[in-house]
Amino acid sequence: MKKQLQVAALFGALLALGGAGCAATTTVAQPAPFSPLNATYTFENTKVSLADGQSADGTTKIFGQPVVGDLNGDGIPDAAVIITQNPGGSGTFYYVASAINAAGVASGTNAILIGDRIAPQNITIANGQIIANYADRKPTEPMTTAPSIGSSMYLKLSGLALTKITSTTIPYVVSSGDALKYCNGADMDSVGYKKTLTVEMTTSTALVNPTLAQLANATIAAATTGMCHTALTALPVTVSKGVVYIPPVDAWAGVSITMCSCQPLVETNLLRIPGITRVEWNASDMIHVDSPLSGATIKSPLTIAGEARGTWFFEASFPITLTDWDGKIIAQGTAKAGSDWMTKEFVPFTATLTFTPNAKAPSNTGALILKKDNPSGIPANDDSIQIPVVIGK
Repeated sequence: MKKQLQVAALFGALLALGGAGCAATTTVAQPAPFSPLNATYTFENTKVSLADGQSADGTTKIFGQPVVGDLNGDGIPDAAVIITQNPGGSGTFYYVASAINAAGVASGTNAILIGDRIAPQNITIANGQIIANYADRKPTEPMTTAPSIGSSMYLKLSGLALTKITSTTIPYVVSSGDALKYCNGADMDSVGYKKTLTVEMTTSTALVNPTLAQLANATIAAATTGMCHTALTALPVTVSKGVVYIPPVDAWAGVSITMCSCQPLVETNLLRIPGITRVEWNASDMIHVDSPLSGATIKSPLTIAGEARGTWFFEASFPITLTDWDGKIIAQGTAKAGSDWMTKEFVPFTATLTFTPNAKAPSNTGALILKKDNPSGIPANDDSIQIPVVIGK
């Protein structure tokens, strides 16, 4: 009996120990994942809570899908959303808002109105900014008109508040017709197509006091579509002294048809920008010539001026040659750098050539050749540009 009691006591102690161990084990609830669909946003001092992307009364809803990106610089992804409100009546109001990721909890900000019955295109986050792209109407158009004017809104976080960024409006024109009617291989009527560039549009950039180069690139990006857009937005387009320099476009099947309409479209819009005076196609990214221009009539003595990157020079100079219609050299000289040439940036240069025209030449056409100075003699380092000119008698 005594032995049975000892066994029972031991068994009870073991049960007690096991029970204590079980009591120490707890299940911790995992926090819900960050979701801007479940957050509270503020609309003109009125807070509206959303669950699964909409308010309890169904008047406020997330439009499309949220986009994710860091908005406050803490390295943690936040979100930006477009929200619609239908308070009754014919209006549908579109807003932009953000949701800050606060330890996995979506903390909604104030919402900023885009407009009534606009047509949202997309929303992105880049460099800590929200960009909302949409189509709107002209100020004079009624609400029954379908939105057709491309616009953008730029926003950023200022503390815990979402604020609009002052943007620069960029006007441009597009065609009222079909480019293929004028440029299709059989017909290559760039002049006729240019006459159809009458539809006024606008876009905007968040850049404050943009440079001419920034305006030129933004205008090209907004005004062009298709292969024209793809080809030109991939190029390093630069502006110097009011001249837009567009490097050569890579060749592809149909490039001539594309450029038949692309070139007048781009030139028309660039020359509308105050301060832009000329557009140079097939321009070198290494050297720009201000004078003489392509096709100009030249006389002796000829002054040549422009700018070239420092790597075009050697010992602050590079050679220039003038040839006649047959490729015969009729003048040679040296361009001199106007400032420190030990740089990769553009350096001004000037040169003067004297020559005697051949009065008996069968043609007065010629070419001005500006060669990169290549002291190494390695062919791979050679470079030059050729400017067609008319040699005056």
